[in-house]
Amino acid sequence: MLLCGVIIQPCAPWLGYSPDGLVCEEEKTLRLFETKCPRAGETKRAAEAAQLVSYRKSGKLSKAHKYYGQIQLGMLMTHTTPCDFTIYSCKHDDIFSECVVLDDSFLLDLLKRTVDVYFTKCLPWLVSVKSQCSTSVVKVVKNIATKTKGKKEVAKKGKK
Repeated sequence: MLLCGVIIQPCAPWLGYSPDGLVCEEEKTLRLFETKCPRAGETKRAAEAAQLVSYRKSGKLSKAHKYYGQIQLGMLMTHTTPCDFTIYSCKHDDIFSECVVLDDSFLLDLLKRTVDVYFTKCLPWLVSVKSQCSTSVVKVVKNIATKTKGKKEVAKKGKK
């Protein structure tokens, strides 16, 4: 198991992903690893907890839940498929594992929506905030420079 931090792909530097782990063998990445620790796992075995969580429907991870999108994006960002999606029970120290495979049509739709939101909402907002911050910073720097200049002039007069 390889633990890693945030993964950013050069072709989409505005997207990031932080997996729980990557399952490797002989320096080759075999699959993605994502785990959840639901409250039900505090009292139930992992297999029982897996039946109680809201993000699993009809015995599998629901496509409508955000974890499904998280895992699909993770497989894209890590160039790894499938994903071992596990549910951990701390009470019994056991896991329930479900294999989630790459869903091309879901992923394409997710990426289209993500690109749209980022480039039409987030990026313009960031540019606006940066512009406002830059203007504010310039005002603060000018104010500091003026005060510093005034203090230097007072100091020069005091030396005479």
